[in-house]
Amino acid sequence: MRYCDGLPEAGERPLRAVERAAIARLRRRLGWRLAARLALAVASPVAAIGIFAAAWVVLDGGAGGRREEALQIAAVVTFAAGFLVGPAAALLSARDRLRDWRRLRRDLAAGVAVEFGDGARSLAVLPASERVLARGARPTDLRARAPVGAAAAAPAAAPTYALAAADDAPAIVANGLVRRALSADERDEIRAHARQLRRVPWPFWLVVAWWGVAAVE
Repeated sequence: MRYCDGLPEAGERPLRAVERAAIARLRRRLGWRLAARLALAVASPVAAIGIFAAAWVVLDGGAGGRREEALQIAAVVTFAAGFLVGPAAALLSARDRLRDWRRLRRDLAAGVAVEFGDGARSLAVLPASERVLARGARPTDLRARAPVGAAAAAPAAAPTYALAAADDAPAIVANGLVRRALSADERDEIRAHARQLRRVPWPFWLVVAWWGVAAVE
């Protein structure tokens, strides 16, 4: 069963016309932001070259040793900012915008919203982008996200047994805390999470490889 903000899934419903229009507008804005990030990634090295050229002109009349040292510092700073940090930050931001843009496209193609809970605490969420369409009966501006996760449903009639009460925990006694065995589905869910935690993310190996190349050089 899927959950969102602790609320169980209540079903799916078709998107309303006003909701489809809002999603389309948001997708267009993300498209413009994606184009701006890509343009920034291209413009950053060009701007760095211009800044270094300006530094060259400004320092042209300086003393020889100090001028060379200042130009070296300017070259390192402009190269790092314009060719490494600037494009990398712009491309990472562009990747996030592209991912959101694609997910909104899938939401429009599916044409459904997933509802969780009921009443005042209910949520309507887009399945791919996980953007919140409505809280209760009030529509939202689609800025907020609410992660959707799947979890095994608890058995309806699982056998339980009482726990021995601790002397310093009267609240536990009042709440009647009990234990039960995990169901087969719950055990499979925990094993799946454990397998994911054992995986090492690929950026880690990329950094290790980069360090290895730098150490060899």
